[in-house]
Amino acid sequence: MVFLSGLAHITLPNSTAEAWIEGGKNGVILALDTADVSALGHYTVYPSKERTVALEVPLGEDGVPGHRVLHGGACQEDELLD
Repeated sequence: MVFLSGLAHITLPNSTAEAWIEGGKNGVILALDTADVSALGHYTVYPSKERTVALEVPLGEDGVPGHRVLHGGACQEDELLD
């Protein structure tokens, strides 16, 4: 997902982990809680008065692009690009 504007608050039903995604330059996330790895999925609410605009990018038949997991949970402030 690419959040172009607004604010998204993402939580997991069986965890206290959460992510606050602001639209704009740091508004890109790769959500991998597909049915084959997560039966419970996630919840997303849009708590901003500003309109939240998002672009969903399908991954295609090859599935998840190459990546590595840095750690479990949301990105930390020092991991975001300036």
